Amino acid sequence: MLAEIQETRQIDGEGYRRWFTDEKLDLIIWYREAGGEITGFQLCYDKDTEEKALTWTRDGGFVHERVDSGETKGYGHKGTPIMVADGEFQKSRALTQFRERALKIDRSLREFLLATMAKA
Repeated sequence: MLAEIQETRQIDGEGYRRWFTDEKLDLIIWYREAGGEITGFQLCYDKDTEEKALTWTRDGGFVHERVDSGETKGYGHKGTPIMVADGEFQKSRALTQFRERALKIDRSLREFLLATMAKA
């Protein structure tokens, strides 16, 4: 079940950020300021297999990417995880995971996120 991280790092000039997480999903929401308008969000899903990310911003729309974890095969050091281009958004699977795991998120916020993701 998604739970909010209370001590989410805030970066000057980037508005206000909230972060929810569990073993299958990460959800980051950006606001103009605390309690203000949502300016974007990122849903990372399939964290336990091949992690993908759907990012939406009010100004830029949707981007779907895969998370390259930076893991190496054989000998070597783990690299920094990066986002790489990925194919089609697995909307049905991502929305199902979100619906099942977002029950503790405020209803109006949850409905906004579901309605926005449904447009992807």
